[in-house]
Amino acid sequence: MKILAIGNRKGGAGKTTTALNLAGELAARGRRVLCVDADPQAILTLVAGINVEQLPEEESLAAALLPENYELDLDAITHETPWGADIWGANSANLAGVEVTLASPEIGGGTKRLAAALREVADRYDYALLDMPPSSGLMAYNCLVACDAVVVPTPAEFAAVAGLQRFMRTVENVRRLEKPDLRLLGVFFSIYKDGTVHARETMDHVRGQLNGTLFETAIPERVALKDALAHRQSIRQFEPDGAVARLYAALADEIEERING
Repeated sequence: MKILAIGNRKGGAGKTTTALNLAGELAARGRRVLCVDADPQAILTLVAGINVEQLPEEESLAAALLPENYELDLDAITHETPWGADIWGANSANLAGVEVTLASPEIGGGTKRLAAALREVADRYDYALLDMPPSSGLMAYNCLVACDAVVVPTPAEFAAVAGLQRFMRTVENVRRLEKPDLRLLGVFFSIYKDGTVHARETMDHVRGQLNGTLFETAIPERVALKDALAHRQSIRQFEPDGAVARLYAALADEIEERING
């Protein structure tokens, strides 16, 4: 199983949209995909059709992270999504509390809990996609320690560049301190406005900084992506012949080539 963390320190960078649409595209190709909602906002869980406020802790990601507090049942915490993948969902009311518990000196392996849980299902899936929180706390560290590689979506906005740099430093810290083989698979523009000088200048600036790390595929801002989310579908399901669906297919091609190459 290949584990990819989808992360950025900036909120609104398109992490959840990326996780959903990559999962939908990979699932449509016959890949077995697990989504992990590690963001306390729990949007991916909500879009999957799960009532995030009534999701019992023992049926959520919390049970995977704190198995000593629950009788861990992997089948109970695994739910189906409308886009063809499985999901470990988040209860938005308790996931932040789980992070506090992981920081307790009485709890061992505070940064390695997610990695341990994912090892239990490594033979069930081809990919696990981790929707990271927009922070550098223990939940984010769990995702980075658990994953094989990081995919970074970023808006084509100057305000997003600082957040991108902070996140890259976090990745480097985890590589240096905890996981020497952690790979930065690549960065891609997850949202940009066609034809604007601001977007073009930002994209040129980031290309100059990243020097080969940037994926070729960039996703323009389109209403269809929001409509697909509202219908609890991937863009591949919602508008299979549309230009944005083809772009996510191209992004999946690049990711599979890099992660397997």
